[in-house]
Amino acid sequence: MLNVRTQNITIVDNITGEDVTEQYYGVTSKSEKEQIEKAKEASVKKIYKRLSKNEKGYFAMMKYEMCKCLDLGVSISNVARIMYLSTFMGYKNELRDLGNYPITKKKMRELLNITYPTFSKFYDECIANNIFEYKDGYYYMNKTIFKRGKMNKEEKASHNTMFLYFSGIRSLYRASSSSGHKTLAYLFLMLPYANRKFNALCKNPDEENPEKVECLTWDEICDILDIADRKDLKKRITSLKVDGKKAIVWLGKGAFSFNSCCFFINPQVYYTGLDWEVVEVLQLNC
Repeated sequence: MLNVRTQNITIVDNITGEDVTEQYYGVTSKSEKEQIEKAKEASVKKIYKRLSKNEKGYFAMMKYEMCKCLDLGVSISNVARIMYLSTFMGYKNELRDLGNYPITKKKMRELLNITYPTFSKFYDECIANNIFEYKDGYYYMNKTIFKRGKMNKEEKASHNTMFLYFSGIRSLYRASSSSGHKTLAYLFLMLPYANRKFNALCKNPDEENPEKVECLTWDEICDILDIADRKDLKKRITSLKVDGKKAIVWLGKGAFSFNSCCFFINPQVYYTGLDWEVVEVLQLNC
């Protein structure tokens, strides 16, 4: 940027002849504007990599139906366990442990850190609902639900794929007790209502204009989840933390220019958009 105050330049109003140099702090050339834009793009990419990178890769992807409470056919607590298990997927949907070895049935129970009776019910539900299958020495997650790797054109256009971030989900799960998995699951059951740009729980997830986003109230969320004890759940779910930051945060009217208060999901858990500058700001409020 060219600073007129340091370049011995005088700017004169053509009509009045008045010296208006003091009204201008700088003049940006075309090349400088291009450099600023490139720097901005590089910053966005850097944020993207920092948020999504983890010890085993970037993220798993999950297909869902927008504005319809997530239904995997299993009990609520087992939804959280399935999400955690998906963070151990390889690029062929095979389940591997952190040592890159196939996850056995015994190892699966150890990773989930649940009792034998609880695991037995979990396993039976997952097999019955085709969440995963055992084949050729590996357990494979259902490819119609989960995926690793790049999205094809059809998947990008359909707007029904959510990115599940390994580090954040593992942090959440490992900090929860078996009895707390049900509370954690509610965070994932609301996934289809997350706005694709702002990660706010709303009625119109595709809306990019913040003034038109229709945020869900807590009562509306509880109606969707069929929750009776609303006050207790709100206390428990808003206490969930991802690396010391809230997993879900309630921000008042005016946040991101929204017209009403809204619940936002920490993008370290899941996020389907690419506007990382927006979600970076969100993290500061978590």
